[in-house]
Amino acid sequence: MGNLEPFTGVTVTGQILKEGYTLNWRNQELIIGQKVKSELINIDTKKWKQNISMLEIVSEDSVKNVQSAVVRGVIGNIALGGAGALAGALSAKNDSTFHVIIRYHNGYVDLIECDIKLYTKLLQQVAENKRSGNSEFINMEYDAEEYKRRKEQFNKGQTMDIVGCGVVLIIIIIIVIVFVFIGILAG
Repeated sequence: MGNLEPFTGVTVTGQILKEGYTLNWRNQELIIGQKVKSELINIDTKKWKQNISMLEIVSEDSVKNVQSAVVRGVIGNIALGGAGALAGALSAKNDSTFHVIIRYHNGYVDLIECDIKLYTKLLQQVAENKRSGNSEFINMEYDAEEYKRRKEQFNKGQTMDIVGCGVVLIIIIIIVIVFVFIGILAG
């Protein structure tokens, strides 16, 4: 298993999140993207989070890593309350990653490789879904109009990336030509 940035994961295989999709929950907002190629993912992350029914750790070593984090969380909870629980769980080793099965309300499953911090966030989401009584599957895809709007924004961003690279390339060529010209004049 590889090293992942904190609060990130990669889909190994899945029915909703396809192989290679990345999960990044570093900030307040979850971002689902692709590691290899740039493509707009048609999944509303807010709805995706609401669809998570349960999590299941795959390997025995992973269970031990998570148990260590859970123990830290319990100790943190006793000492400092809810914030202490989160701090305790997040104090686990950053370099340990493991495989987790995400189960959805409609029975679909995804297998991801993640770190303890993303796993903790996902566990909190499962608890939130249970607290709110959320047990029905919600269509996670954007409606056609919203997807079209997002795709236009995405394509515009892609175009700006290409234009930006082109401008940088032109500047580099101009600098090289200037240095060659200066070299010819000096010589």
